[in-house]
Amino acid sequence: MCYSSYLDVFLLLSSQCVYKLNPSIGQLEHIDDYELLKENRFLSSLCSTNDHRLFILYRFGEYLDEYPRGKRIWKRRHLCDSLSEDISLIRSSCTTDNPHSFLLGLLIVEWNGTWRVDIFSSSIQKLHTGFRFSGWTRDVWLSDWSPYECWFVGSRCRLMIDSKGQPKNISVDGVDCDMKNITWMKHIYQIKLMVIREEKFLIFFK
Repeated sequence: MCYSSYLDVFLLLSSQCVYKLNPSIGQLEHIDDYELLKENRFLSSLCSTNDHRLFILYRFGEYLDEYPRGKRIWKRRHLCDSLSEDISLIRSSCTTDNPHSFLLGLLIVEWNGTWRVDIFSSSIQKLHTGFRFSGWTRDVWLSDWSPYECWFVGSRCRLMIDSKGQPKNISVDGVDCDMKNITWMKHIYQIKLMVIREEKFLIFFK
């Protein structure tokens, strides 16, 4: 799940298609003009960017697709340092000074169970190799870009990762560590709601 400020909807990725959920009326629709890659490929995550694109990640970083600007497919060998690494999730950052400026954070797991968040430009060029951390399972999630100007990386514990892939030492009160995903509803760069995705439902916080 992620939130798209330009569409003002939540985007949810299923094994069949990409869905749009309007939070005001609770209506679920699918995006008609995008077809998922065939051959029963597993899906991992998607993110919405400032320049009105979606990036859709096919596990385990096998392919990264782009919508709606063209059909160029990035493969794992273009994104990872080694073929023994997998990409679990992708998220984008946002900025208030330039509406078309953003970074991409790719949550990568190495063969020995070490994790990191590598930072890429909007044109999928690697800018930074992230801080390495270990001891987690594949239940790790990566949040949308937060009002604290970082990504939350979580499992049974939690890290905050900045735009260079390094840990950021901040504390966030009242945020449970057992969630599956965090996103923020935004409108004209003002935070409206924090939304947590649990196993079977969404929780909205003002």
